[in-house]
Amino acid sequence: MMKTRRQFLQKIAVGAAGVVASPYMPRFFFEHAHAQDRGRHIFVIIQGGGGWDGNHWAQPISGVAYDACLAARPTLTRNPDALLPVQGVVGLHPQLRFLHESYLAGELAFSTTAGIPTNNSGSHEVATGHALRGMSDGDRELPKGFFARALDARYPNGGAPEFLGFDFTSGNSVFLDSGNRILKASSITNYGFNGNFDNFTQGTIYAMIDRAGRSASEARVVEQMRSLQNTQADLRSAVQGTTFNPTFPTDGFGSACRQAFVAIANFADRGLSAITMGIGGWDTHNMQDPATQQGQPLQGMSANLSRVDGGLRALVANLKRSGMYDRVTILSLTEFGRTARENGGRGTDHGKGTYMFIMGGKVNGGQILGSLVDPSDFTSNSNSFKVTVPYAAVLAQCGEHMGILKEAVYPPEVLAALPQLPPLFRA
Repeated sequence: MMKTRRQFLQKIAVGAAGVVASPYMPRFFFEHAHAQDRGRHIFVIIQGGGGWDGNHWAQPISGVAYDACLAARPTLTRNPDALLPVQGVVGLHPQLRFLHESYLAGELAFSTTAGIPTNNSGSHEVATGHALRGMSDGDRELPKGFFARALDARYPNGGAPEFLGFDFTSGNSVFLDSGNRILKASSITNYGFNGNFDNFTQGTIYAMIDRAGRSASEARVVEQMRSLQNTQADLRSAVQGTTFNPTFPTDGFGSACRQAFVAIANFADRGLSAITMGIGGWDTHNMQDPATQQGQPLQGMSANLSRVDGGLRALVANLKRSGMYDRVTILSLTEFGRTARENGGRGTDHGKGTYMFIMGGKVNGGQILGSLVDPSDFTSNSNSFKVTVPYAAVLAQCGEHMGILKEAVYPPEVLAALPQLPPLFRA
């Protein structure tokens, strides 16, 4: 049966909605080569959807802070002997062995009190937007994602070469509203990474390419599809030609890390600037970390931390093998932390300060950024951990490592209010 134009466009809209969103998969942004962009640094941003409990990533292990933690979190506090000690004051969760090794090797720094300092509304959507814009607090409504501002500063007036976006994260992105052209594809499966090059939606839109009398909106669709069509051979070659050693975990986050490595290994010198990937499951109001019997699968937060650690171990090992690790920095963001006291459901509710890490071959690791969790946080009326490391303080240094002055991406009043962190990168 012949479809009307309205039915056709409705079909496209339904198809796009239908492939939204595994919470694990990455978004790739790369440019078709500018000679001056060869050799640029690449950022991998891990977005933890739901707001992870930073005290579960890194817990006090001794003294008054441990006693306060145990009193406030009787079922969530781990025995210090089970944790991976850092500087004798905190211990990383036992599933974070690779992050612990990276810290000891001087390749990872972290904070236990990072985030957005003020005005946490408790809304996941609002807080995620604040975090990915790299805001210093909830009062300043910066209109664009942090890396959008960085790229706009690098390429004013939309002067960048073309970017492609493969989006399996939520609608929010550190590239939100870039003035430069960013194309978004709803599915890597459809556009090349898993080898399916002939899906119905693509084929139908390609049929429009030579049709006369297109509307302006149809012309824009055709323009974008032509661009995607021109990159498919490159994507096919990249996937088929990339060597993985070691192999990646087969869970969702492991697959995202695998695809991130494919992009870095093949497009690093074609202007690749950053990759964003999401991993959900951190909104732990109930049964945050159920105990499991020996030999049984991990559950709850322990399972998620194991996925993060395993995926990053494989990603970093492949980057080191390929000689790329010095050009890559990996950092984590989540919309907010959790409450200092556990609730009646053996979980935690929405809070403020949380765990954040930054790692890479050029990261000035082996340091804890900002203040540690304070014992008084466990008994305070606010029931939240303080924020001593605003995301903006870290992201400002990341921008400078990309070769972009922090003044180009943050207003003067924001920069003036930021705490002074030690250098996060080695020369």
